[in-house]
Amino acid sequence: MKRKLKNSKCGTCRQLIAGNCLAVFCEHTCKNWYHIECAVINEIEYQRLSICDEKWYCEKCELHISNSKLRKEVDNLNKTVQYMQSEIKEFKQAYDELSEQNKNLSEVCLRKEEEMNEMQTELDVLKSEKMTNSSRRNNSICYNRMSPQQLNKSSSLSPLSTNNRFACLEEHAEDNDS
Repeated sequence: MKRKLKNSKCGTCRQLIAGNCLAVFCEHTCKNWYHIECAVINEIEYQRLSICDEKWYCEKCELHISNSKLRKEVDNLNKTVQYMQSEIKEFKQAYDELSEQNKNLSEVCLRKEEEMNEMQTELDVLKSEKMTNSSRRNNSICYNRMSPQQLNKSSSLSPLSTNNRFACLEEHAEDNDS
């Protein structure tokens, strides 16, 4: 802040700043000198600025700097919002695609479940038929009588076994007719 006064006018009151006046210089855009009274700076603050060689900005430039910083922050926020909107749009598209796939898979699962139920019903019918046939086969095996397979394998039959053979064959034929 140590600059030499060159017949400068105060940026606020527009009066000439004499060499014996206390004044501060704006280091930003306007590059004007200001009486410390016009800049609303007390002598202690003026001494601190002089010793520290700290930069000082007038109200207009400070406002401009603040606005510039705010503009940058707003621009950054706008970029962030645009990015987030883009991400949200992509997530929504992915969600919609997954929802459609889920719907299709649910329909496939429902069809497969119906097919499985039909197959289970068919299997139950086949099991029932097999049990019925097995039961009929068991009924054709007679106590003290030979099955048709055993009869076919026998080469020498006694007269008694011949009667048994015909009785079993008749029962077996009746079972097959029904």
